[in-house]
Amino acid sequence: MPRRYRRFPDWDGCLPQVPQGITVVRTDQDYGPATKILPAVHEFRGQDCELLLCDDDRRYDPLWTSRFLAARREHPDRVIAGAGAFVPGRREGSLPRAVPRKKGSLCRLLRLATQGLHKPSAWVVSGYAGMFKGYGGAMLRPELRPDCAFDIPKLLWTVDDPWPSGNFARNGVGIWLNALGVIRGKRRIARRDALLRFSWQGKGRGAADAACYDWFRRNRGIWRPAS
Repeated sequence: MPRRYRRFPDWDGCLPQVPQGITVVRTDQDYGPATKILPAVHEFRGQDCELLLCDDDRRYDPLWTSRFLAARREHPDRVIAGAGAFVPGRREGSLPRAVPRKKGSLCRLLRLATQGLHKPSAWVVSGYAGMFKGYGGAMLRPELRPDCAFDIPKLLWTVDDPWPSGNFARNGVGIWLNALGVIRGKRRIARRDALLRFSWQGKGRGAADAACYDWFRRNRGIWRPAS
């Protein structure tokens, strides 16, 4: 947690109470949404370890971690994602792509049967995706992220998943989307101060994401649009 938040300048700095065994690490710099992973990458650089990130407004099932570890054994040099997306307008390569689930009656029946507690994965076939989505979690090793990921352009500090995903792509690291498992519903706290509704300098989430795609195309030569 940063000592001061750019989104919440009036925060008094009081830390939350956490369960025994949980350590809250303070950082001097607020990287925006990327704070959930960049300081850990710096802290554990050079160590043989896995970093597993998630969102704090989701409920994760008991087998969540084990699925990441199982996928890691088959994909040692990739980011493992529990949810993801494709970059709009991107020219896709020849790697096997993750296949999304078509919305239909089966999804609705499963959600009703489980009383809305969770839903099946939005993906039916595992494969590569252009970005990971933090709500599904992502597993990575510290060395997979380039140092330039810490140098975030002014507008792009508000961007969530496209910024780290773009830096992985720039480093030649693919994102493997594991289609197994379920994604449980949001916790009630997700509706409070949601990043999805945050706006900076007149640009909301969609505009900031679009600016991020364009920045990577112009400055890093990746995510080229389809011709």
